[in-house]
Amino acid sequence: MSTSRSLHTPINHLLVLLLIIAFNCEPVFSLPTSRPGASTEPPYHKQGRRRNPPAPRTAQDFAPVDLSLEDFKSAYASGSYELAFYRLGNTAGILYTANNFPAAMQAYKIFANFADPFTTIDPSDEKEEAIRKSTVLKDVSRNYVKFMINTYQVRKELCQANNCLDLGWEMTEKIKSRLLRIDLINSAMSRLGQSQRQEVGSLMTRVKQERFARNGLRMATGNLLSPTGKDGTIAAIDSEIAKYLPEYTALASEITPMQRVRETLADNETLLSFVYANNDRSVYVWKLEKNAPPNQPPVIKTTMLTEPLFSAIEWLKEAMVSGYSLEDGDIPKVLNMIYSDLIKPLNLSPGRRLIIAVDQNLSGLPFDVLPMADGRRMMDSFDITYVPSANVFYHLRQQHRAQNNRELPYQLDYAGFGYAGSEGDELIHTETEIENAARNFPRNVKEPNATEAEIYSHAPEIANARYLHFATHNYLVKGVDASFFLAFGKDEGGNGRLTSQEIVTRLHNRAELTVLSSCETAPAKDNYFMGQITPMDPQNDGGRYRAAAISYCICSYGESFSNLTGAFFASGSKRLLLTQWRIRDDAVTDVFISKFFRLLADGRPPAAALKDVKRAMSAQKPVSWAGFILAGD
Repeated sequence: MSTSRSLHTPINHLLVLLLIIAFNCEPVFSLPTSRPGASTEPPYHKQGRRRNPPAPRTAQDFAPVDLSLEDFKSAYASGSYELAFYRLGNTAGILYTANNFPAAMQAYKIFANFADPFTTIDPSDEKEEAIRKSTVLKDVSRNYVKFMINTYQVRKELCQANNCLDLGWEMTEKIKSRLLRIDLINSAMSRLGQSQRQEVGSLMTRVKQERFARNGLRMATGNLLSPTGKDGTIAAIDSEIAKYLPEYTALASEITPMQRVRETLADNETLLSFVYANNDRSVYVWKLEKNAPPNQPPVIKTTMLTEPLFSAIEWLKEAMVSGYSLEDGDIPKVLNMIYSDLIKPLNLSPGRRLIIAVDQNLSGLPFDVLPMADGRRMMDSFDITYVPSANVFYHLRQQHRAQNNRELPYQLDYAGFGYAGSEGDELIHTETEIENAARNFPRNVKEPNATEAEIYSHAPEIANARYLHFATHNYLVKGVDASFFLAFGKDEGGNGRLTSQEIVTRLHNRAELTVLSSCETAPAKDNYFMGQITPMDPQNDGGRYRAAAISYCICSYGESFSNLTGAFFASGSKRLLLTQWRIRDDAVTDVFISKFFRLLADGRPPAAALKDVKRAMSAQKPVSWAGFILAGD
């Protein structure tokens, strides 16, 4: 029996399913308390539900709505800013539940003004703090997106008057990949000199203060929706930061508009940006094409519900790892369900390149093997690439176009680093995998059983290699962000842990492709669990906090890709070959990787090479081939 290149514990799916059954997963509660476990019986503020909403009514059907928002204002005045934002989101949800679209639109727009993720979360936040902030408002933010999309579908005039599609698109992109965006910005910061880093840090502090002051000005004047005198100052500071960090504008200042993303696509490309709503709500998909017909809707409501999709993906991953084929048991039924409910409503034209901006655990779904109505699988009709978000895709594409205009020739074709593991955790085939891959390239550097220090010693070669290749264990780091590190040998120059921070700061590269031949290098493994309590407005006096949020939604704080993915993008890699589940340390994996590099050496583009190898090895169990995916541009 072969071992896998991963040493973290798999999810207990039975427990997950029991939790899903036990809890009705849409509500989010505000829990005022002094500290966790308080014995007092707190009041709960429940987000409303929309199961079978009545037919839409016009604005004059409603009695005047009191939008004085006293609960929001009182919490804000007391310094409980996150509780204030949360109450505001709840008010919008209650109005939405009552089918009062005009009033809900006002409340949600005020919410976005105050609780904009670009305002509440900034690149200087520690990961733990960024995750806490994201988790507090994650459900309200997703309800905001759902409301804007539904307004587009049932209240066209209201949508047009408020640009609801643009608002929904912007929030979708702000929800996704927050930690990855921070990694990209911090990577750019690491390339600056010390004085420049200090200047940029000072500017980021100033703009954060100005955004906070703008909220105070809104409250003081009662001007909750209109522009303020602070807007110009904030824009000017953002422009100053962008002079040092061009990435800052797209990653932390403004969202790239749909039309601009659409214009950057090639004629044969379709970008699909998936959005998970609450558990018993449909998954939405933004569909962008450069030359789309005028009547093609930019966003589609699928018939696939969030919780069944989440559970099906986790079930499929375990079935694949267990060695089942695509025809065994209920696997065909599950794959057909996903295609029918999630993909078929998108009306995709065969022969196109699909750029899939994933959400949540969709980074773990092998789209390639989904069966189509004509009996073929998706990989027979499409070239499929995954990206963390549409905004990150746009950033990567613009960055690569700029680099291509001044690209120097690669000095090496291949740089590969393996690790045979330590006693009790040995990997038998990683050294052979590196040796076999390197044979395809005359200009190569290889360390089949590398120490961490040996990898750093090859930093100049890594910076100038076309293809990078790492074959080893990965390990799950305990902590709130559940990061991975790649394991290599220990020596005086390193503890054997290649972390995302070290990748970003010490392995700068411009690789056309980086191969991470280890277990589950694609999906995020966050430590969120349903029913957990997340503090709002935490204080520094012994861990006390003023309120807490509790959610039973399957959706977590928004990351879909692992920290390793973000780190290699941030360090300069254009594309990544990643794994969706626990791959095996055996000869079949070695053959897969060797065939893939052989095709690259023959001049095949990465997407075509991957498809060719998958077809060639499709007679093998899918654990050995179906879980390899391409990410990036």
